[in-house]
Amino acid sequence: MLELSIIGTAYIILNLYVTRRINKSYYLNDQRRAIHKILIWFLPFIGPLLIMGFWRKERKVKFDTMTKNQRERNKGDFYESGIGLNS
Repeated sequence: MLELSIIGTAYIILNLYVTRRINKSYYLNDQRRAIHKILIWFLPFIGPLLIMGFWRKERKVKFDTMTKNQRERNKGDFYESGIGLNS
């Protein structure tokens, strides 16, 4: 009986930890977030380990912030993919 309660407690702690990480993670699609949450609760121990395998260590996409000064300087220009184009 003690072993079952230890396993149950470990299962709940692991799933709560993974659920929290899913809630904080960057997802392009909210449907995928919901599917991951369902998966971790219905597949004991295997679900969280599968989801943790999909987490990236760092984002590959870097976001740049354009300031107001930069927007005013580039009026009339089209800017895409780091290449400025004059119209």
